[in-house]
Amino acid sequence: MGDRRWSLLEDARVALTSAFAAGGVTQIVYAAAFPQLDGFTVYLCTSTDTQRDAYGSVKRVQRQDAVVGAVSEVEVAVPAALRVRAILEEHGFTAAELSELITLAQSQETVDRDYRGRWFDAIR
Repeated sequence: MGDRRWSLLEDARVALTSAFAAGGVTQIVYAAAFPQLDGFTVYLCTSTDTQRDAYGSVKRVQRQDAVVGAVSEVEVAVPAALRVRAILEEHGFTAAELSELITLAQSQETVDRDYRGRWFDAIR
């Protein structure tokens, strides 16, 4: 974990979870490939689809499209993205390091149903 961003993400995990706990977030999952790629995704993980949907996730947004350039659409899909960005900045990220940040919500219910319970498959 030589890239400082990994430490910043770990430092922010509790604050992110706490900030969204009232809305059903039970854990935060990150998808990143530092230092090879600068962009990364923060997943707000909930227990149910109903909790996930309350964050405004768009089920039909293809992950490939989200990663390849529809970042503004993804951020609109999850209004919590601005709060996630602010928390990450509070924990040491610069605005430049967050320029390719994607925030998505996902539920354990969907992961169990569609990905046989495997978060790895759900977020790749």
